[in-house]
Amino acid sequence: MRKLIGVLGALLALALVAGVAAVLWVRTSLPDREGTLALPGLTAPVEVLWDERAVPHIWAASIEDAAFAQGFLHARDRLWKMELVRHAVQGRLSEMMGDATVETDRFMRRIGLWDAARAGLELLDPRERALLQAYADGVNAALDTRSGALPPELLALRHEPEPWEPVHTLAVAKMMSFTLAAYGESVAVARALQRIEPERARFLFPEFPDWGTTIMDPDPAAGDAVPDSGSGGSARSPVFRDRAALADPAPGLRSPVPAAPPALAAALIDGFSVAAASNSWVVDGRWTRSGTPILANDTHLELQAPSLWYLVGLHAPAPNDTAAALDVVGVGIPGAPLAIIGRNRAVAWGMTNAYVDDVDLFVERVDPVDPGRYRVPGGSEPFRVRTDTIRVDGREDPVLLEVRATRHGPVLPLAGGDASSGGDSLVVAVQWTALRPSTVFRGIMGLNLARSWDEFLRAADAMDDPHQNLVYADTAGHIGYVMGGTVPVRGDRRPAPVAPVPGWTGEWDWGADLPFREHPRVLDPPAGYVVTANNRQTRDPVGDIIGQTWNPPFRAMRIRDLITGGAGRYTAGDIHAMQMDVVDLYARRYLDRAVDAASAAGLAQAASLLEAWDGTAGAASRAATLFYLWNELVRDAAARDLYGGEPAYFPMTSAGAVLEARALPWADHPGRRYREIADAAIRDAVSLADRPWGQANRVVHRHAMGRVALLDRLLGLDLGPTPHHGSSSTVNVAHWAYQSPAESFPFTTTAGPSERQVVEMGNLGATGGFVIGTGQGGIPFDRHYDDQLPLWREGGLIPMPLERGAVERRATHRMTLNPRSGNDGS
Repeated sequence: MRKLIGVLGALLALALVAGVAAVLWVRTSLPDREGTLALPGLTAPVEVLWDERAVPHIWAASIEDAAFAQGFLHARDRLWKMELVRHAVQGRLSEMMGDATVETDRFMRRIGLWDAARAGLELLDPRERALLQAYADGVNAALDTRSGALPPELLALRHEPEPWEPVHTLAVAKMMSFTLAAYGESVAVARALQRIEPERARFLFPEFPDWGTTIMDPDPAAGDAVPDSGSGGSARSPVFRDRAALADPAPGLRSPVPAAPPALAAALIDGFSVAAASNSWVVDGRWTRSGTPILANDTHLELQAPSLWYLVGLHAPAPNDTAAALDVVGVGIPGAPLAIIGRNRAVAWGMTNAYVDDVDLFVERVDPVDPGRYRVPGGSEPFRVRTDTIRVDGREDPVLLEVRATRHGPVLPLAGGDASSGGDSLVVAVQWTALRPSTVFRGIMGLNLARSWDEFLRAADAMDDPHQNLVYADTAGHIGYVMGGTVPVRGDRRPAPVAPVPGWTGEWDWGADLPFREHPRVLDPPAGYVVTANNRQTRDPVGDIIGQTWNPPFRAMRIRDLITGGAGRYTAGDIHAMQMDVVDLYARRYLDRAVDAASAAGLAQAASLLEAWDGTAGAASRAATLFYLWNELVRDAAARDLYGGEPAYFPMTSAGAVLEARALPWADHPGRRYREIADAAIRDAVSLADRPWGQANRVVHRHAMGRVALLDRLLGLDLGPTPHHGSSSTVNVAHWAYQSPAESFPFTTTAGPSERQVVEMGNLGATGGFVIGTGQGGIPFDRHYDDQLPLWREGGLIPMPLERGAVERRATHRMTLNPRSGNDGS
């Protein structure tokens, strides 16, 4: 027995030693931020100064060496995310994750983003190609010189990264295109239209309201921040799209519906970012204390851990007397060089999603005589067919995949299999601007080096995909706006369709793109400010060519009112305070509906609580909890009524239209049916709304592998849920359910401001700054994994000066990267 106890004790000691050794080994994945390294590929020494938040400022002798160093740092801090994204775009996740991601890989192979990324290499000019190669060399230098463990996610998957190539950077851009495009909404709409008739479906698509602010016309209501919503049928009520806009593309046949992306695709791909919302605005010197412009931007994407963004300063001299120096600070994306959003010594820029309808679903009719062909105007054409192979970890044989395409684009898998009726067989093909090669990197380089409005416009013209609203400020005192991105023109400049369209008639075929000269733009507007918040760009007819579904105008209206309703003489701190604002104009507009419902239900205390509320969605507010829960219950009940069962696509614009009219306009008795669901909803809300808003609305920053419970517990991958504030209509936005009603209460916010920037052009670096949602670090036990969360949650920005002396004063760590000769083993 003593021997047995001794053996067991020795085994336990060995296990403990092995466990400690394993923990210590995993911790070697943390990157160093001090010292001197010799790296092959550099042409001259590079200095990196880090501040207390691990934000690096890179000083290099050339823009190529700066890109090399940026790639090196990205790979050390964010290798897992970079590896995830490039494998996702290629449809190669199953090589890392096995059977669980086969359907995701099938989906991505069919879509063809990787093919578009490879085609984009042909559009690079020599300077762009050299810069992407330098960045790739920096990533590979980090892989080749790594002495510690790989990131824990890659260790868990037993995956060894391959070398980085320039095409992988173009793939990162294509992933952004995927998540900022109208693809997901197009599929959701198609699925909705299969369940309801066009006469009912039109109630899913309210027109942009006539009282809503547009980017080019910020003040249609003559300063009335919350115009009287009146009763149903007023001139201010939204106008629904007519039935013709939703006509069945195949009369007499049931239109096929593409299958939704696999659930894991949503977690891994949509987790990269989601086109939920964004704010950007700029005011000129008339509104500021300094007399110079101030620009603000916060991009609202999926809240991730680690963050999508990576803060950086990049500094390199101009290659000649006529070129611009690289002297920029801002946020970039690991996997790509330069700053995506930021400022240099002359200009600053910000972005919001433009909501261009850049995706069309075409219903194609298969030739009944030859199933290998499909109908086109005047006859038929053969499908383009290729066979693909998907390698799967744990399988000996690859998965074979046949991919078909029509003249419009790749054929999508259908929900429920092939669609057929009366001897006809139908398929759905997707035409999408992201499936073309892109010059977006040329645009990003142009933004980083721009010194004037004209150079900024040239950069915006090259920003063909993804589509963005771009705001501008410069040190000369100018402000401006332009919409970038490819806008397809259908037929004879038809409005973008909201439903699948027939592919065999030719009437919806895409012609030449909308010329850049027709894109909405303004320089130095008379009002002295520009506001973009995913609202409609312009009321001019070109707006209907750009798109049909924008965000409601409430955030844009609130920002406008904060600018014009204050005393002016704003500082960068004042503008940042506007970014943190949680007053909800949607709630103010429709609060009386909730009060009426509570009064009608005999709930006097609830009615009084709501009546006294000012619409501020603060964490301590119980009225906010009651209103938002009531609103979601009304939204859910209205959607169930419309669909005659389980709710589907029913966005906030549709819910707002129901409240606007105080009616379910599709019902036999619209007003009476509304009263029934509104009154029932308030009774249910009162029984559930037993906590302040901060406890009823929690926020979580999700890791792509956070659903693996053991890894999440061991490593702390997900951050949250923690108490939160705001709503989908507040400037400080909180999205808990976007395209359809919330499925559970308390709500969990999963999308919001992924970064914030404020730039004062007269005092670059001394005021304003940046913050991202979590932290710079990509390793979960790095103290910089989440050290920006308090600033993100409560307000605060990290200064990012351009002057070397100011950076030196903030530096806490210093690294030198030296060139290494081919035979130097140091």
